[in-house]
Amino acid sequence: MITKIINIITRIINIITRIIKSYLCYIILFLFLALITNFFKNFNIIVSNNYNSRMFIAYHYCGGISYGYVKKIINKYLLLNKAVYVINFDSYPSPLDLFIDFQVDKKKENLILLNFKKDNKNQLKDLRLNLLEYVLLDKEDNCYYYKKKK
Repeated sequence: MITKIINIITRIINIITRIIKSYLCYIILFLFLALITNFFKNFNIIVSNNYNSRMFIAYHYCGGISYGYVKKIINKYLLLNKAVYVINFDSYPSPLDLFIDFQVDKKKENLILLNFKKDNKNQLKDLRLNLLEYVLLDKEDNCYYYKKKK
């Protein structure tokens, strides 16, 4: 009885070692690529953080693409109006690409300025924007939300 159990266990071990030997190159290649690409770290970040946390980590709150600030403005002021004009004064793309159902406001009634500094006032003139025509509704650090006066 005991010898039969030992024989079964040795057969199972032999099968497992054959499988490992036949796939050893693939296992080593996978581990090598996983270490180079930080697979385990990135997997941990994805599993341990929700979607919004990962977006804040990647695109920042009020700096860079400023995902967090734009999301705040959308949730607070633009729930009904799905058009906004965003200007990022750093060399980053528009954060509107991260929000599927929002469009560029061609009339420039809702204006979000990201990474805006006093030095950028000349760029506003080049874009034919006069901040005197707008009301400041929200400001955090270098991020501003303006609504056009009616």
